Amino acid sequence: VYWLYGDLICYLSREDDKMAIALVDKTILIFALRYALGRRTSAPSIVIEAIQDNIDIFVTWEIEVMIKEIDECRDYGMECDKIQWLGFRDWLAKRL
Repeated sequence: VYWLYGDLICYLSREDDKMAIALVDKTILIFALRYALGRRTSAPSIVIEAIQDNIDIFVTWEIEVMIKEIDECRDYGMECDKIQWLGFRDWLAKRL
């Protein structure tokens, strides 16, 4: 179950019979995308998955900003990172 609270998306989940609420701020996800670009760590995979899981909270111009950030990146990291980022860019473009 989820609901919007301003720019936040709130999740209510059940794990081990405990209730948990997680807040996702789309601005923080965009900051995370900028941080993860060019990293040779697990950060790109984690950030891309988080954005994909929460794509419904983004409006068109925010998706365009993310595409622009990916397009303007000078160093994606390793070749496998480049493939992942460009695939994600294409995935975002389909959401416009």
